[in-house]
Amino acid sequence: MLPLPRSLLAGLVALAAVPAAAQTYGSGDQALAFFDTMCCQAGDTPIDQHTPEIGLRWTVEGTTDDALKPKITSSRVNFEPGSNAVAVAQGPTGERTLRAVVREPNSHAADVTLYLIDRYTDAQAFTALRLRWPAAGTTLDLDAIAVTDGTISTQVSLPSLPTAGHSRNVPVEIRSVPTASGHAWTVHVDHVALPATTVPGFVGVGALALAAEAPMHPNPDGYHAVVEDLAVLVPNTPVGAICPGLRGWNAESCIRAAYAPAQTFHYDEARDHLFETVWVEAVRQVGSGTLHDLSGLYGGLVRSWERERPLTPRTQMQDQDFNTEHVWPRSRGAQTGPSTDGASHNDLHHLAPAFGTFNSARSNRAFGDDFDGPNDTQKWLRNSTTRYHASGPPTDPATWSRVEFDFLRQPDNGDGYKSLDELGRFDVRHALRGDVARMAAYFLVTYRIEAEDGDEGRAFIDATLDVLRDWHEADPVDAFEVQRNERIYRAQGNRNPFVLDPTLLARTFYRGPNAPRPRDLWINEIHHSNDGPDTGEGVEIAGRAGTDLYGYRVWTYSGYGFLYQVDGDGTDGSPAIAFRGTIDDEGGGIGAVWQGAERLRGGCQGLALTDPDGVLLQFLSTGGCRFNAIEGPVFDAAEAEASGGGAPSHPDSLAWSTVIRGPRGADGTHRRVQEWSALPAGHSLQLTGAGDAYADFAWTGPLPETRGRLNDYQAPSAQIANAVSGWASGDAVPLGLLAPAVDPGHDEDRDDGEPSRLGAEADAVDALIVSAPRPNPAHTSTRLRIAAPTGARIEATVFDALGRVVARHDDVSRDLRLDVSALASGVYAVRVATGAQTVTHRLTIVR
Repeated sequence: MLPLPRSLLAGLVALAAVPAAAQTYGSGDQALAFFDTMCCQAGDTPIDQHTPEIGLRWTVEGTTDDALKPKITSSRVNFEPGSNAVAVAQGPTGERTLRAVVREPNSHAADVTLYLIDRYTDAQAFTALRLRWPAAGTTLDLDAIAVTDGTISTQVSLPSLPTAGHSRNVPVEIRSVPTASGHAWTVHVDHVALPATTVPGFVGVGALALAAEAPMHPNPDGYHAVVEDLAVLVPNTPVGAICPGLRGWNAESCIRAAYAPAQTFHYDEARDHLFETVWVEAVRQVGSGTLHDLSGLYGGLVRSWERERPLTPRTQMQDQDFNTEHVWPRSRGAQTGPSTDGASHNDLHHLAPAFGTFNSARSNRAFGDDFDGPNDTQKWLRNSTTRYHASGPPTDPATWSRVEFDFLRQPDNGDGYKSLDELGRFDVRHALRGDVARMAAYFLVTYRIEAEDGDEGRAFIDATLDVLRDWHEADPVDAFEVQRNERIYRAQGNRNPFVLDPTLLARTFYRGPNAPRPRDLWINEIHHSNDGPDTGEGVEIAGRAGTDLYGYRVWTYSGYGFLYQVDGDGTDGSPAIAFRGTIDDEGGGIGAVWQGAERLRGGCQGLALTDPDGVLLQFLSTGGCRFNAIEGPVFDAAEAEASGGGAPSHPDSLAWSTVIRGPRGADGTHRRVQEWSALPAGHSLQLTGAGDAYADFAWTGPLPETRGRLNDYQAPSAQIANAVSGWASGDAVPLGLLAPAVDPGHDEDRDDGEPSRLGAEADAVDALIVSAPRPNPAHTSTRLRIAAPTGARIEATVFDALGRVVARHDDVSRDLRLDVSALASGVYAVRVATGAQTVTHRLTIVR
């Protein structure tokens, strides 16, 4: 009777770091079906106690003693001597290929036997490839076995292979195809094709397993039975068109849904994968050393790391001045904060090895190739050589990357900072142009929000798109790019779709007219203030079910009309809350999605909803005030609608906010629907009523919060009740908590110490109208004309760019003349107020 296999799990574990030696047999017609990443696992962890980052959990049969279970250390599984443990996992039931890397033992006092179990029912019934290294022999003995009722019912001897006499990795592959009565095996071991074999029984069984028999190792920390890697693959369905028939934003939405990474790693782990497996181009045996060759992305310089050296591949490459290039630069969106642990920073699909000097030369320049004049190129880069302009162009320029001189596109403006167009472009050697284009395209679709929030976001995106399509078409996908894509898939769980479908890039970044985006969306719930430290701040969007909200934003405005920054989309300090995810159908074809946002302000504030193209959908204000935006997407939308439409003298323009308020009472005033600093936590402002459009609902509250779903007193139509609360059209709606007339706690938009005045109705009296400052820019003085309700007391306050009060004027006349001679050059805001009505203008002062 066979001893129980015990280390099945191990092989699957290390798939993410498959060494080049395991890539012997082509798998272009196969797709990865099962794998488990064990990179960087703490030493001696029982295999069934490890939680895989990707893949199914393993179980162990045959023992409950942790000391006898297979142990995971780094990227391998070690089998304890004298144990019956079997590591078991569930795989596909049909045709499949098991690919493993096992360690040849050395100096073992007894036989070492490994079982690579193709089909496993239980410890008494399975089929396996048995690999045995006799204690005194110089061969690896192989046979295919079927075990039934605990005994070997079938045994097919396969040719023995010579051993190397020292510890080394041995690749093993079993292709297992179901037949009417069993499975037909095609087996390769150590790069040798063995005779075809048929093993009976177990058709329809999906479980697989690993086990071993081994003696004690002379080193207390050593093991004779070791599995380095295991992958399970199934026949691949030929890749056709990805997201067929879709283009533009529809294609982007489809790609994000189908090709998002299952995981990303910490930066050190990502670089380990990069150097150890993903970019390895060749493996060479030099003496007793195994060398792994990598070439730098921009120059093609080849450097190697040696498996037998005690240093990690990453350390060895860094010692040779190789580092990690972010094809999408960190400052342009790859790094969203001080930490380097974000997904956009560490996604393997846009990382590449680079010679350090050339990585620095690229810096955060946009790619480009339109600088062919004799004096346009500053330097050429190849291998480790930098050829400067004075030496003239090389005779084979297509094999060199090159850097454009700075300030050719735009002269130096003298501010000490090189903007996108002050920097020269960076051209890539022709053999890698397509690779770079597809890496950049992947990043832009997967992390568009981060890219837009990066330095000079949309301008950098536009500059990049200028060359992506041409480079993609001029340099098609080659075999090594396909191999890299598969290696990343094994580690990260996703492929770059632009490598799979050559038509996809042109369709995704289609420059013609696109299908209109969904715009029947609205702000549905808000929370910004509560008693004590503000908690659970955020905004909810509602609308049609199925809408992909990726890239829809809610911009945050202060009552002065300026944008202010929140932490609402994974990017610290953004002036907008960026949404992700798809609206679920909560009944009647509508639903809601919530996005948290720390540092939302109270008092007089504005929230502006835009679609991913920047189209303004809604501009609301809280705190009972109405104001005009003087910058950002709201101001731009007003100016686009009509020249000068952003000026406060056009109170009906898009630049003016719509006040959130309750229904009008019998006395003609509106109920205050506002939050304040002493509001009990767990409440929010909400839309209530029945319908499927913003106009069907009314603002109410504060009420108990209902984040991430339709509000409790909100139904998708007059005929359908709320799926959670049961509320239906015609049922009573509570008024919610009533805000006080004065909030003494806080109002982030006032610097004068006065309490926030809540609840004033902005249009209950004639509107305050203030002309733009003239002249503007101003040198010593400027003038504003004011129209205000009779008897109104007018105040004017001037703020600098940091929001500090630099001048205040009380009870000013309708013809306001401001002396600005004592103010430094810069941008200021002039706020004119009468009670709850305010108008703010931007003022530039020059000296």
